[in-house]
Amino acid sequence: MNKTDITSTQRLWDSRHTSAKGTAIRMHRALRKLTLSPSILIAVVILPLLFDAILWLNLDGIVGLWADIFNFCIDKLQLNGQLSYQDTNLLYRHILLPYPDLLTDPPSPTTIWESGVIASLLLLLSNWIPKHAMPFAYILRAGLFIQISSSCYFFFNPDHPPHELMPYVIGMLTFGIYLLFFMPPILALVYYIFDIAFWRKVLVTALMLVYFVIALPFQYMVHAYIISAWSMIFMPVLYLLFGVLLDTLAFICWYSWAMSWSKKIRSHGQTPGYSSAQ
Repeated sequence: MNKTDITSTQRLWDSRHTSAKGTAIRMHRALRKLTLSPSILIAVVILPLLFDAILWLNLDGIVGLWADIFNFCIDKLQLNGQLSYQDTNLLYRHILLPYPDLLTDPPSPTTIWESGVIASLLLLLSNWIPKHAMPFAYILRAGLFIQISSSCYFFFNPDHPPHELMPYVIGMLTFGIYLLFFMPPILALVYYIFDIAFWRKVLVTALMLVYFVIALPFQYMVHAYIISAWSMIFMPVLYLLFGVLLDTLAFICWYSWAMSWSKKIRSHGQTPGYSSAQ
């Protein structure tokens, strides 16, 4: 094989990585391999253990903060109830979980009819929402459909709510505590594995945990207030759209912000435009 044939063969081989216009074809992100350096492996292993240990050692302080927030809200809103505690076994540990113990009554026939009729009318009017606002329309229709279903249930069972306020709030707060402990391991799988500065990983995790520690009691204080002041007929929509789903979306928002903050991530087989995030 002469020199010309070798050159032609090399050009043909190189053409596999170029487009018809001669530009380089970037490797698809699904085919890239992450380079797990020793520092990344240390972060993946150490940081979840470190943050979970901090949460474990400060769990009494966290629930104490929640008790202060609940007590403050009950006092300032002058609600018909008090702060109570539930002896709960969480993560092989007994804690006194605080919760707003508010009085609730089954929805009246007027409330049931008004809720069902208003939700049905809004569901019909949602057909006139502009197309550019369709994501909002989908969420609105989901909430209205849930509310109509709740109205139908209480229409046939006005004195037999499926859940009481106390176990509902306790269950959601218990979920919140588990969420705090699961967040560092989840971040280890979806955030720590990238070549991002170690201090950024620590800062992002700390900010996320602080946010949820403060936000969770206020979130479920609002749930308790709406259910107590208005009606238990709103419990399903609060649970399905403004409970676990809202917490999950908040986590995704924090994660998206963290990834956009660290735009450049180094990977094995990297293409132009990808480098180490400092």
